[in-house]
Amino acid sequence: KLRFSYGVSGNNGVSPYSRFPTVANARYLFGTTSVVNTSSVTRFANKNLTWERTNEFNLGVDFELYKGRIGGTIDVYNRRTNGIIMNRVMSILNGFTSLTDNVGSVNNKGIEFSLNTTNIKTDSFSWNTSLNVASNSNKIVSLADGSQRDEANGWFVGQPVGVVWTYDQVGYWSESEVADAKKYGLAPGSIKVRDIDNSGTINNADKVFKGSLFPKWSGGITNSFAYKNIDLAFTVTTRQ
Repeated sequence: KLRFSYGVSGNNGVSPYSRFPTVANARYLFGTTSVVNTSSVTRFANKNLTWERTNEFNLGVDFELYKGRIGGTIDVYNRRTNGIIMNRVMSILNGFTSLTDNVGSVNNKGIEFSLNTTNIKTDSFSWNTSLNVASNSNKIVSLADGSQRDEANGWFVGQPVGVVWTYDQVGYWSESEVADAKKYGLAPGSIKVRDIDNSGTINNADKVFKGSLFPKWSGGITNSFAYKNIDLAFTVTTRQ
């Protein structure tokens, strides 16, 4: 059976009233008898905060063989989320360290596969296997402010959410490299970082993309056995 679907869904992603500031009340004792009531803002307001909107299409196939002894599904999807809601890190000079905001657009695409088999089935014994494998890739399509990168939050257009953006560590400074290590304010035994732009200082210009926090693919397999009134099952999962 062939399936195809397309839809648009919304997701608020945060608790109600998150676009408004919140106020906390407190009481302080001054001296031994004076009690003062105070109020303070505990959440930064963002009146432009909106729901996420996700456009997605899915193409799938359901199949069965040998009178249902073997069956499974294959799904391919492409999902575009606009106005994705995340916590944006900002300067403490604002009075807060983060803000819930619509930070940009992200595209997810991937494939999912599942297989179910009845390996043995008799009046007193049965053995069934379930296998599933999934692979997903995501990348930032655009940022809300129109920029190509937000280094404070680690967001880069064309790179996945959760990209590993860090220094290229190439070893340790040795005893024979005292003078070279001193140029960077380091000593033998410290981690040696590649100075990509040869500026003589280590800063964000020397960081490189080294992968993603998310697996390239994941999967699992479950085997279940039953003999009369006794049953046993075990599952193995992996993330690669």
